[in-house]
Amino acid sequence: MLHTELHKNEPPSNNQTKLNELININFDEIFKYLVELKKFRSTIKVFLIKVWNGILFIPNTCPLCLADVNVPVVHFFIDCHIIKANLNRYYPNINWTIFLQNPSLFKQLEEIPLLLFASYKETMKIHFENVPFTKTNFARSINTSFQVEILRNKSVFHVQN
Repeated sequence: MLHTELHKNEPPSNNQTKLNELININFDEIFKYLVELKKFRSTIKVFLIKVWNGILFIPNTCPLCLADVNVPVVHFFIDCHIIKANLNRYYPNINWTIFLQNPSLFKQLEEIPLLLFASYKETMKIHFENVPFTKTNFARSINTSFQVEILRNKSVFHVQN
């Protein structure tokens, strides 16, 4: 598990092993990245820990593209063309597989965790609240949620431009 220094040397969980079979993940770099995330609220940190522990919940059928989901993290970041298209609107030059393997390479892009969380939050709204889905409305809701997360993060940590 990637949640504390005490667990750093534990073997990967079954979910992490599945994730690592599909994407060669550098867990040492991910642990270092998570430890260095000091200016994000705990909700964002927990979300990222779930991502790399392989326990991010996505239903068996993706609420966006309606594909079967085998490995939720891989589906969310790589397989779902709707999520990927929306992430690429903000960061068109990022290879999301490389981000999953070693997020430290993207430290200068500090808002990525906020965008990922906003995208996940809006996806789960569609699933749990039965919010009607259209690609246009989804893109707008991600944008709004992303801006809210940026403002919330700035207000919590008093970050100035």
